[in-house]
Amino acid sequence: MRHRLNRGGDRALNKAIHVIATTRMRDCPTTRAYVARRTAQGKRPQEIRRCLKRYIARQLYRTLTRTMAEAPGAGRSDEPAPSEALDNT
Repeated sequence: MRHRLNRGGDRALNKAIHVIATTRMRDCPTTRAYVARRTAQGKRPQEIRRCLKRYIARQLYRTLTRTMAEAPGAGRSDEPAPSEALDNT
């Protein structure tokens, strides 16, 4: 049984991930080997692309969250929080 996809969400981000996946399927030897392996398993091209897009999305998320955590001053500010500013009046 195949599940119906939810095509909602950030369309610009979905387009960027699609372009990344398409480029990697064309140019990256590792990704081409992955596509050949999944094709041999009987997966359709749409299913292979969907799996690859999910993998790319996970990579992007890990990269972004790691970058935010390592950024100097992440989560800190010299400005008081809004609730602290109200308490001082």
